[in-house]
Amino acid sequence: MKKTAKRLIVECILLTLALALTGGQSYAAGKSSNKSRQVRDRYVLRIPAGFEIIVRVDRDIVLRNARMGDVFTGTIDRDVYSGNQLLVRRGDRGEIQLHTVGGRTDEVGFRLVSIAVNGGIYDVRSDLAREYAERQRDDLGVLGKTAIGAATGAAIGAIAGGGRGAAIGAAAGAGGGLLWSAATMKQARVPAGTRLRFSLADPVYLH
Repeated sequence: MKKTAKRLIVECILLTLALALTGGQSYAAGKSSNKSRQVRDRYVLRIPAGFEIIVRVDRDIVLRNARMGDVFTGTIDRDVYSGNQLLVRRGDRGEIQLHTVGGRTDEVGFRLVSIAVNGGIYDVRSDLAREYAERQRDDLGVLGKTAIGAATGAAIGAIAGGGRGAAIGAAAGAGGGLLWSAATMKQARVPAGTRLRFSLADPVYLH
């Protein structure tokens, strides 16, 4: 009888421990799930992948003086809406970065890497920059309407010290992103005020 009673006590203890452990795991899982839900809920606005953001470059970018990974600032030049919801305002800030393209060191282009919206800074992943396809004001003297495409190539400005309309970069490669080769970089610049168009590769979640 004593052995049987002891066995029952041991079994009860083991059962209690098992239930406590299972309950703790369930609580932890529930807590983790709630935490993930809270993280998602913090983001109240979403800019879908594929949306375009136009950035006006703040200052001249002289490519021969730039290094891969250098970051340059600009201003968002057009409101971004999803339906009737304003997501990004014209005048918000953005950062673009000089990248090598497709692992090739002899071709470079720009990607949008962050935007500053409503007091928050958000990382961004975008496709290669394209010129904003709109004729620029004549008094800028640096930009004209371009045809972007892998087969055509296009001028987007003037060589530093050169005449109006001289080519500084060719639009080449898949998707018509603006690319510069090692040769064209030596005398290429992107003038202040140039509008570059970026297509989001991933959605951006805003607070």
